[in-house]
Amino acid sequence: MSLSTRSWILAIALLSFAAPACVGDPSVPPEEHLGTAASPLVSTTLTEGFESGTKTSYAAGDVTFGSGTWTLTDALVGTSTSDPKTGTKAVRIRGTGNVRMAFDKPSGAETVTVSHARYGADPASTWELWYSTTGGQSWTRAGAPVTSAGTTLATATFTVHVDGPVRFEIRKTSGATTRIDVDDVTITGYVPAKLTVASWNVRDLSVASRDASEQARIADVIQRYDAVAVQEINDAQILDSIRGLLASRGGQWATVLSNKLGNSASTAEHYGVIYRTSRLHLTYTQQLPEVTTETGVAFDREPFVVGLGTNDGRFDFALLDVHVTWGTVAVNRIAEVKALKQYYALALPQERDVLVVGDFNRNANDSASVGWLATNTGLFTTTSPDVPTHISATNTYDQIMLNPAYTTEYAGVHGVFKHDEQLFGNDDALASLAASDHRPVWVELQPGVADDD
Repeated sequence: MSLSTRSWILAIALLSFAAPACVGDPSVPPEEHLGTAASPLVSTTLTEGFESGTKTSYAAGDVTFGSGTWTLTDALVGTSTSDPKTGTKAVRIRGTGNVRMAFDKPSGAETVTVSHARYGADPASTWELWYSTTGGQSWTRAGAPVTSAGTTLATATFTVHVDGPVRFEIRKTSGATTRIDVDDVTITGYVPAKLTVASWNVRDLSVASRDASEQARIADVIQRYDAVAVQEINDAQILDSIRGLLASRGGQWATVLSNKLGNSASTAEHYGVIYRTSRLHLTYTQQLPEVTTETGVAFDREPFVVGLGTNDGRFDFALLDVHVTWGTVAVNRIAEVKALKQYYALALPQERDVLVVGDFNRNANDSASVGWLATNTGLFTTTSPDVPTHISATNTYDQIMLNPAYTTEYAGVHGVFKHDEQLFGNDDALASLAASDHRPVWVELQPGVADDD
């Protein structure tokens, strides 16, 4: 039950307005990838080989091809043996002419590939790819200029990562009379960036227990992820202090903190979530009520729910953060894990993509608790029984549980980050003192073209 008499949730959303940072540290490879599966992402690809249209002059004009209408300026549909092409036709561009889509690809674009070559005996020429998200009112160049030097088709690939309606233009930029051919344009659909979500019990976390250097090491771990649910927070200042450290490195972060929760002063703690505001925004918070477990004991630290959504509007989800009671009486811990069935049901009306995360104080393969919860809810744990989530024991207490029937954005990529080995040279005592005796567990989520709930 809550020790605070306040009825509101303390939510800290102090933002940094510096440039966004990259997710994670690319110099440190992810640890313990425990599974992969096909991505649930569905997107559309546009292809155009210019085989169905006809235009025999360089005068500006529209041509209807298989993908739609394109405007050719100082360009024609070439069929000569001097036109490098796939099939029987390609678009030949002269001087500083261009070929432009007169329509939008509605599902955005991730990559664009163009086959290209110089025409006949003409010297090499340079061209550029441009795109517009304003229906052709304004244009932005994609990538670097390309030189067509050979008479055999080569492939130029551009990564554009543009969401929403977009159209493209190929602009020849050099040579008053030289010519090039372009063919086989392929535009893949926009792929939303993956999210990496973690849960971490950070031992006895407070400003009194961690100095600046230790907070920096904790920030090193959190910086790897887009959102982290944190357990065992013992004051209302520490999470924002860590947020400030992350902001000083050029990131945009916010924090959300629950009231202090617990059946006694010795067990009370805050739940918290820290997340990148360059990727995510807060949608809601929900403090779940106290319930009585099957042993007749009140749930010690009732879970706290934090709803988050991607800034592009493609995916929203919730983290049901929990720290199951500790003690030598296993039946009480088992009862609290089983009580998560009630809490999960209370969270579902607000959001179907609920991730039940935290320190369960029961192993991932414990059939009486975690297994029971999975059987009775449709949730399953992404924690492997073979990869300890404790730095000096075989325990797998830390879980991220989700329902694959709802959270189709989960593609099977998950793991445990061994901060004790990666950051502390396998010095367990130092890792526990500065950071935690628990390791973070994480999952990767791939938002689709649209959310499924």
